[in-house]
Amino acid sequence: MDTSSYPAEAWKRLGRAVKARRNHLGMTQPQVATSGGPSTAVVSKIERAAQQGYEDAVIVKLENALGLRRDAVEGLLRTPDKTRFDEEDISRQQEAARTERVLPRGDVRAEVPAYVTRDQVEDWEWEIWTQLSLLSDDDKALMIEFMKGVRRRAARAEAGQDAAGRRLTG
Repeated sequence: MDTSSYPAEAWKRLGRAVKARRNHLGMTQPQVATSGGPSTAVVSKIERAAQQGYEDAVIVKLENALGLRRDAVEGLLRTPDKTRFDEEDISRQQEAARTERVLPRGDVRAEVPAYVTRDQVEDWEWEIWTQLSLLSDDDKALMIEFMKGVRRRAARAEAGQDAAGRRLTG
């Protein structure tokens, strides 16, 4: 794929979409890098549209780390009215692998960001509820318990408390 021929506005749209997807997943730029994505500096450049055109390997790493199907980035770059990644861009295989890393079978103490917002929780719940019919009864119960914990953590954060309920200072 030759990504160097797209206009600056396409790169700005991509940057906003990448940042939105990363935030939706609850990932920081360093977490994208450690998840097999491009370096933190490159993720930052992409999000700021500071550079136009990247090698195929960088784009593939980015798509993998964000759970996107192949060519999702190029699809966004070449479609002027597309401003975000949608359901058709998400790689079900990548998403399943990421979920397995985040929530191992039988463990409801999943990796959740230290601070989550109510909007993030609502986005996660919507995605989870749309996929619950695909899960076994045991996995459904795990996901429900997981989301209860996420909701509690978001409520504590909004109240200025850490995950253990202690008052945050700062």
